[in-house]
Amino acid sequence: MDTHSPDVSISNSAARRIAWILQAEPGGTALRISVSGGGCSGFQYSFELDASRSPDDLIVERDGATVLIDRAMALSEAGEFRLACHLADLAGWAAPADAGVHALRATIYRARRASESSLMAKGIFAGAARDSEVVSG
Repeated sequence: MDTHSPDVSISNSAARRIAWILQAEPGGTALRISVSGGGCSGFQYSFELDASRSPDDLIVERDGATVLIDRAMALSEAGEFRLACHLADLAGWAAPADAGVHALRATIYRARRASESSLMAKGIFAGAARDSEVVSG
């Protein structure tokens, strides 16, 4: 688990509000933020309370608030597409029928495709995205 991220920050007021919400939950509960394909801008954000931790979670802590962010999406948003795609592939192989995992994988591959200048690379990454879009519905 990565507990350090200079690219993600939580404002003081958000940290206080999250900490206030978490105090009524069982110990170890955190706010999980995840991103998947969909929505008006091509991304759909999900916020939920979660007591589980994944080895690839990005953990941001501030003033008693703990926020978990899916590591692959955080890497993709930071422009680290090679590693983001690798993590998304591992998640897809581990959960071959999970629509949520494949929606995220498709989103990451679409973002990587958009960043490429090579037509061949664009085709390869679009194909990977399409494969996961079939699974995600």
